[in-house]
Amino acid sequence: MSRAIDLADIPADIRKKMNLPTPRRARSMTKNEVRTAAIRVLAVIADLTPGERSRVLAHAAKVNAL
Repeated sequence: MSRAIDLADIPADIRKKMNLPTPRRARSMTKNEVRTAAIRVLAVIADLTPGERSRVLAHAAKVNAL
């Protein structure tokens, strides 16, 4: 019996030459976990005005990029 070859086992350079797709990475968080985390973060800044929220989130994104 023949056995199928897993795409993850093929080296990247050979995959590129054969025009095969790159295997997708498994996500570390599920969609529901992301939603829950987002709600928890927004709950912390819920008492701020929309302008203050925007400023805080922009600063958090800037700090996260470091």
